[in-house]
Amino acid sequence: LSDDQQRAVVAMCCAVARADGEVSPAEIESLLELLARLAGGSMSYAELQRWLEHGPPEIVAQLGEADLRTCIREALTVAKADGRIDDAELATIKKFAERHLERA
Repeated sequence: LSDDQQRAVVAMCCAVARADGEVSPAEIESLLELLARLAGGSMSYAELQRWLEHGPPEIVAQLGEADLRTCIREALTVAKADGRIDDAELATIKKFAERHLERA
């Protein structure tokens, strides 16, 4: 994934974590693991914190089908990190996927 694509995945996952109105410690841990594994070079922990506090920016990055599947998988991992997947989290994932499928 390019830096923009990595940032788009992290932004999506931040939006999912925020969707139910509460970012749990387990979701933060999941996001930190994602950051270390996927986007360590493209963004900092401080930036991740800002996105969690204030919401992530809209990042336009073209994601191919395989990359979109990766993004959805990562977002579901963050969503279920606190032991439940909230309807608002699922709606956020669905909206993101639909938006990217329309661009394809």
